[in-house]
Amino acid sequence: MHDFYQNNPCVCFSSSSDGLIIEVNQTLCKFLGYSREELIGQKLERIFSLATRIFNQTHFYPLLQLKGHAEEIYITLINKEKEDVAVLINAIRTDEAGEYQLHYAGIPINERKKYEDEIVAAKKAAEKALRENTELKAAKNVLQKQSELLDLQVSQAKLQNQELKQINHLLTHTLQEPVRKLMYYSNQLTEVDANFEKENYRIRKITEDMHTKLKGLQQYVWLSDEELTFEEVNISHLIRAAEEKIKSENTNLTFSIYLKEIPVVEANQVQMQLLILEIIYNAVQFSKPGSEANVKIHASVVSLNQFRYLTNNYKYTPFLKLHIQDEGIGFDDKYQLQAFEIFRKLHPSKGQGIGLSLCKKIIDNHGGTISLESQPDQGTSVILYLPLKQEKVINSHL
Repeated sequence: MHDFYQNNPCVCFSSSSDGLIIEVNQTLCKFLGYSREELIGQKLERIFSLATRIFNQTHFYPLLQLKGHAEEIYITLINKEKEDVAVLINAIRTDEAGEYQLHYAGIPINERKKYEDEIVAAKKAAEKALRENTELKAAKNVLQKQSELLDLQVSQAKLQNQELKQINHLLTHTLQEPVRKLMYYSNQLTEVDANFEKENYRIRKITEDMHTKLKGLQQYVWLSDEELTFEEVNISHLIRAAEEKIKSENTNLTFSIYLKEIPVVEANQVQMQLLILEIIYNAVQFSKPGSEANVKIHASVVSLNQFRYLTNNYKYTPFLKLHIQDEGIGFDDKYQLQAFEIFRKLHPSKGQGIGLSLCKKIIDNHGGTISLESQPDQGTSVILYLPLKQEKVINSHL
């Protein structure tokens, strides 16, 4: 029986009423790394961890005093190397000759705790995977809805593109030919009878106006239909080229352009050339009568969110901000949105009302924005935002 006590698979030890160790078995000594002689006569604190000492004084010992026994109590012992040994222990109190003793028997559960920790970790990992899977499903549902919406928008855009191609053919051929014939026969009438000169002048004026409007519409449709190619474009060079062109074709106009260095952007060269020409020409032709037009151009690079229509989406990319300011006659700021409508003229005596519409179309083609700030007799400011680099997706027209 003594051999069984010493070598059974449980750790066993006993203590006196004053907390001295009075008996240990070999299993306990093996787990803790002590010899029997090193433990007998020592206080229980020698093999109890700090947490177990506190628990023993506040709960474990009082429970044994009150009930005389305790089962399945989790404590940690300290081995000779000062390492924790987890033990699940039972204890009883016995009274012999008026003195009581406490007897402990338990099983080390280090491996069990390891397994429990692994189970807890596995549970947490499974819960995390479930959460991520739920989030993934929600994201897939959102993506599916957005894909359906995008497919619908692409279908509508393709239909609109086909309609634009038909309109382009109509403007290029079908409508242009009657205008040319009208102008031809009007000239013929003048040659036959000089009395028709006044009426023919009006006819030619109306015909030329129609011809100009058709040409503007043709340009607008061309901007929608053209397959875009992008390259590095020097905006400063385009501004100076536009200045020379306007001065050579309009000798009655005097103006000066002030600008500093402007960063190179990735854009369509032909469309940028048209954009700059239209904006500079607008700034010059709407100058105050009798004064030289001064156009000031400022440039800077700013970071803007590339997503303009999808909420809760963010991708900040560098944009060129171009601020073109003139000192012309200006207009009421409440009409700034209408200024971009096709053939909407804010000044009846000048222009065709197509220039700013073309500018907005070009800016839209490049994923940028354009806005106006103006007041009567205080000039106008055109503010452009253009991406420094173009996303490849923009390159492909429907």
